[in-house]
Amino acid sequence: MPSFCRHNRFIQNCPICREAEPPRRPARSSSPSSRGGRSAAAPSAGSRPRSSTPRGGVRVRQMARATDDGYRSPLVPGLKASTDAERLADELAFAATRLAELAT
Repeated sequence: MPSFCRHNRFIQNCPICREAEPPRRPARSSSPSSRGGRSAAAPSAGSRPRSSTPRGGVRVRQMARATDDGYRSPLVPGLKASTDAERLADELAFAATRLAELAT
């Protein structure tokens, strides 16, 4: 019976769940002859440090949220500050204008 993760994928195929569990690597001996004659200083492909920037060059910035000032609306349940609501309205207006220009 296959096992599914919380992302509705097979556990062994889910990249998110695989990163969460500790990596399974075979135990290595410390002698250089058991590694095919390579010296201990030669880095393998899996031992390179990962850069903090993705290869595609996409950066995700997390904007600072305004403090809770009591703003509530059933249309946007996650917003708790009027500053955030104004910023969202500005972005929606910009997107609507851009879509209208692209349609013409």
